[in-house]
Amino acid sequence: MKLLNIALLLALASAGTQALADDSHATATTCQLPVETSTYGTRLDIKRVIEVSDIANEWGPVPARMTYEDS
Repeated sequence: MKLLNIALLLALASAGTQALADDSHATATTCQLPVETSTYGTRLDIKRVIEVSDIANEWGPVPARMTYEDS
């Protein structure tokens, strides 16, 4: 009987851990700010540039990020 109680305790503990792990992931996803995609020639509504990421020295499109304050 004691072995059955230990097995039940382990099963419930592992299920509780999975529930907490799923909840923390959902909270982290909802805290992110929306990303706006622009194309070449798009008129940007910028008041002040806060930060620009380093751009790789490559030929062709490269990922870049610019943080700015809206006007």
